[in-house]
Amino acid sequence: MVGVTICQNLCYHCETVSLAVQPQEVKRVVSQAITSARGPALHSYGAHHSCATPGLGRTKGPGPATRSYGGSRGVRIQGVEVPGEVKAGEDVSLKCWVDPWPGPLYSLSWWKDGSQFYRAAVTASPISRDKPPSSGSLATVFPVPGISVKAGGRGLGHVVLEEVGVAASGVYTCEAVADFPSFSQQLVSANLTVVGKTREDLS
Repeated sequence: MVGVTICQNLCYHCETVSLAVQPQEVKRVVSQAITSARGPALHSYGAHHSCATPGLGRTKGPGPATRSYGGSRGVRIQGVEVPGEVKAGEDVSLKCWVDPWPGPLYSLSWWKDGSQFYRAAVTASPISRDKPPSSGSLATVFPVPGISVKAGGRGLGHVVLEEVGVAASGVYTCEAVADFPSFSQQLVSANLTVVGKTREDLS
């Protein structure tokens, strides 16, 4: 039995749910809850607690301001790269750099408007920002309307969206989850806007 606490609105309104599930399922449930939350979130796994206050994150290169949740202890997203505005028909590169200190990384995921479309589960040695694994991770792509993930991204958190249309506009979130025992988590979100129309949009 695992207790999961999720708090919103500056951590004043909390709800605790007891789940007879494995830690992997707990992470999935909390991940979905935090991703859909409109305000700050407090999440706990066992004895680990972190209260997140939203604020400006940072992007590498031109891009929108980001909103960050979690990361006060354990895993920390060091930076994300999401272009603020692109033209329809272009490929879009999304990048996320993670520092899993003090332990290994469990998984790294990308979400669009609350729907997960990419997840890399780390199966080998701990990663670092400068040396992401290749054969040490298992990547899975999930179908999400409006986007198509192109093969060939470099590094664990690098995802390429192929020939985006206006339906690809939305909020993109990078989620990093540390491995046992902390299962600490951080999410960083940024907006992407696609301007113009592709042939598919016009059909």
